Amino acid sequence: AYECYLQARREAYRWRQDAIDHAVQLLRNGLAIIGENAELYAALGRTHLQYREAGIDLGEGPLREADECARKVLALDPQCCAGLQLRAFINYSTGRIQEAVRDLKAAHEIEPNPETLALLCNCYLISGYVSFARPLIDQLVAVDPLTPLTRCMPGFADLMEGNVAAAL
Repeated sequence: AYECYLQARREAYRWRQDAIDHAVQLLRNGLAIIGENAELYAALGRTHLQYREAGIDLGEGPLREADECARKVLALDPQCCAGLQLRAFINYSTGRIQEAVRDLKAAHEIEPNPETLALLCNCYLISGYVSFARPLIDQLVAVDPLTPLTRCMPGFADLMEGNVAAAL
């Protein structure tokens, strides 16, 4: 089941429909192996959202699938970091940024991780709260310096402050 999880994560980030389809199947295979599992349901929900992030399916289907997964995760474990993170991503995807921030802060208190920090930084930046994002960006760069999204965050903050030269 864990191998299914790891392979699915790799596939989902290939940003192609066939790869995301394969990731969904891998996660379903993992669930078939071990049964109800909060982490696998959370990964499945994030993978469904990947269809939207990749521009493959911008309809309601991926949101419905992700929402169903979030409900399952939080029913299994109301304090599951991955479940709160998934719910935050759903809120972010539907423009409910305040709700996303609330869930991300709660997830970060339970289990700090780069994915939560990155989305929280992005929520603050797109909302114009660069001063809230800056210390989190510093923290993100310290714990996850090699991820391309992490490397972009300081420039995104500069851009949001109108400092195009520093952003470039």
